[in-house]
Amino acid sequence: MRISTEKYIFLLIIQLGFLLTDLLFNAFSDSFRSKNINLLIIYILQIIFQILMFIALLISLFQTNVFQAGFVILIYDRFKATIVICLIYLVLTIGLHAWVLYYRWLEPTAYIWTDNFLLTLFVLHRMSK
Repeated sequence: MRISTEKYIFLLIIQLGFLLTDLLFNAFSDSFRSKNINLLIIYILQIIFQILMFIALLISLFQTNVFQAGFVILIYDRFKATIVICLIYLVLTIGLHAWVLYYRWLEPTAYIWTDNFLLTLFVLHRMSK
């Protein structure tokens, strides 16, 4: 009996693609700050890609033989930290984007990094990735 690895390779490529797009969104989102609507669209796309990345992670967990055999608690115990970190990163991303848009909406080119809460949220967001 030969185990098919094509579906796992496909999911791995999809997950790496989502990670790369998230990295690119983080790297270049500040370049679009001149128009608030562009920044809002970039932030919404990043959150959508993060949700799709989480769904791809869950699909890869659901396709394992351990899950199909009914040992859901075993997979949950093994990957609980991964799932929690993904959800924390999603919440931090939404919080950071909302806070940045709050400051940039009225004055897009203003220097906003003097707020300690925003700076702390930014550092936590980058460290959690």
